[in-house]
Amino acid sequence: MIKRLLSLSALFIIAVTQFAQAQSSTSLYKFTPPWFGNGDKAIKSYFLENILLKERDFKFEIKGAVIVKFMLTKEGELKDFVIIDSTNSVQLNQDVIKCLKLSKGLWHRATINEQFCDITIIVDVRLIAGDSQLYGYYVESNFEYSKDAILFNNYYNIGSDLASKGLYQEALPYFDVLINQSTTDVDALYNRGVCHMKLGDMTKACADWQIIQNSGKSDADKLLLKYCGK
Repeated sequence: MIKRLLSLSALFIIAVTQFAQAQSSTSLYKFTPPWFGNGDKAIKSYFLENILLKERDFKFEIKGAVIVKFMLTKEGELKDFVIIDSTNSVQLNQDVIKCLKLSKGLWHRATINEQFCDITIIVDVRLIAGDSQLYGYYVESNFEYSKDAILFNNYYNIGSDLASKGLYQEALPYFDVLINQSTTDVDALYNRGVCHMKLGDMTKACADWQIIQNSGKSDADKLLLKYCGK
């Protein structure tokens, strides 16, 4: 869970990431999404080569798709597998999960400012009738990354890390990403307000803290009273 890590008396951080500092106050984050293997068709070829279905598994028409969600960590590990959907073939469902767990090392990790980050991957595998690749079926597979809390937590950690080092201007774009995603994110608004205050812009600082109060949260009440007269 994201925690508020900045305080007014002393900005401090318990380091939870190894992200590098931004190079300048004008450089925004650069996000590179994850990818698999060496090209667009690599994941399709991977499943075609590794699905172990036998002829006996095709005695009935295989319908549906195997959709699996998992985390690709910044260290390159694959974990937290969750089956979102499955086919009417138990064997195919098992094969897909097994293939995914064995695919470590084939995934290229996502990066933010050239530093690896955690990200959620969703893989969709299905067999479509009408080809001779696999007993009258062909394999169709694709994947996407999820813009979820795991991804956005990376931005929060980078912003907090920069702010803890006094790099308030550099930290702002990362809190902006979070607030654009969720306009009432209390932790991001609180910390962005602190950054604005440290940069001498009390109008923006008070505006951020006011949003928190308007949302029914009391986290910024003391700051509003002390610095904004509210």
